[in-house]
Amino acid sequence: MVCPGRKKGAPLAFQACYEKAIQYHEQKMWLAALPYYGAMLELTERSLGLFHPQVGNALEAISTCYRMIGRIDDAIQCLQRIVLVRELNNDGSPEKNKEAFATAGLLSELYIQAGNLSLAKELLFKTEQIARSAFGESSFERGRALCAYSGCLELNSEHLESERALREAISLDGYINSTISSEKFAASNALYNLGVLLFDRQRFLESIPYFQKSLELKVASGLPIPESDRTEIERFIEACESNHQLQSSGLPIPPANAEESTLPLPPAVASTEVA
Repeated sequence: MVCPGRKKGAPLAFQACYEKAIQYHEQKMWLAALPYYGAMLELTERSLGLFHPQVGNALEAISTCYRMIGRIDDAIQCLQRIVLVRELNNDGSPEKNKEAFATAGLLSELYIQAGNLSLAKELLFKTEQIARSAFGESSFERGRALCAYSGCLELNSEHLESERALREAISLDGYINSTISSEKFAASNALYNLGVLLFDRQRFLESIPYFQKSLELKVASGLPIPESDRTEIERFIEACESNHQLQSSGLPIPPANAEESTLPLPPAVASTEVA
């Protein structure tokens, strides 16, 4: 098979397309990489079929390029097809379940970026149910799905349901008590997010333990803690204490500066970062 669409020179074989795509990808030249990934996709479809797992991998690379250049709608179209391909190839193994779970999470994140909260909410609700079935009632994956669902609900102004979902996430043993460092750090962010939700609702004393637990869990993860994160959590605790005193005295509460917050909102199910 050869790489279609070449304007000059001899056609490229699949391996040559792959090498070019990786070269441009590593240089973050997303537009330059797209034609080579597209050629790889077409060649894979011709040789292996429209729903082969390798088709999903090629689409994932194309989706990444689209995301990095801000073509969110095109990235969504790729991910919608990836979800179908991976559902059809899911044999129920932990590896396949995690792959499908991550894809659905990324698609829901892009729905949110595109402003389609209804589709994001529907997909995240389904993802939480899948996580419960595939990974277990108290699994880390279910906790992560609930956190993402909480974030979507909060954006949709469903504040009570958002808080409920986040509380349920941090109540799960496999989520809050994970022994994996990166998962501990993710759970610490969920605790922080709940603290912020309560702070925004002026439930100051109630929010303090969540900020404290968040910092404790970050330390317990063993991962480096940005000084800005530590400082921000400490500032929130101080603000909770002073605002509670004002509240108890019947004095006005100063408005919070939302722009000062640098720690993450409730995380998406899956975070896909490009080096």
